[in-house]
Amino acid sequence: MPLCSDMDTIPTGPPRIRLISVALACWAGFVLVAWWQASGASADFDRAGLLMWRQGPMLQPIGPGWLSDAFDTVTQLGGGRFRTALGLLALVLLFACGHRYESLLLAAILLPAAAINSVLKLIFARPRPDLAPYLADFGGFSFPSGHSFNGAATYIGLALILVRLAPNHRIAMLAMATALSLAIAFSRVWLGVHYPTDAIAGWLGGAGWALVVASLPNGRTGSNG
Repeated sequence: MPLCSDMDTIPTGPPRIRLISVALACWAGFVLVAWWQASGASADFDRAGLLMWRQGPMLQPIGPGWLSDAFDTVTQLGGGRFRTALGLLALVLLFACGHRYESLLLAAILLPAAAINSVLKLIFARPRPDLAPYLADFGGFSFPSGHSFNGAATYIGLALILVRLAPNHRIAMLAMATALSLAIAFSRVWLGVHYPTDAIAGWLGGAGWALVVASLPNGRTGSNG
């Protein structure tokens, strides 16, 4: 089918050792940020990092009004409804194109990610910031950011799967996925519903999880039929 014509017959991707190394670096960063905020040492950084985007006695966002609207739109891309729809669409297309192993690999990235993040939130039980007016709805504890964690797992994970099938486009796909997931993480701070360390740790954890699963070996070495 035309939709699948640009995909290689034999899935390939970045060397496993590279994926594992970057995954370990991400999780090491997560542990460091988690310790930093849990110890209270990040308090000044978190306060400054959140309030630097606010102004005036009412602590309204800096810049024109459309900027906050734009970040609200960006944050929706990391929300559960959009991620679920995107994930289901990607799984169906991969399966329809004959890439059954890659569809299973993507499911292994996406499905546990939300559960992992929820468990981490319960472990750290960090209250939400109360430094500035909230510009978005939220639920649950603050650390790590669910939008950041799941956004990184979804978009970087999807890019890593597609890189296996279309390696000629790996730089563009990974760059776009990284940029979008970072924008989602930043939007949570801009909207006042997360501290910077919540967003940083969430992104590192989600990216690390996607990289761990993507480092699994190819499910076949022959045709993808």
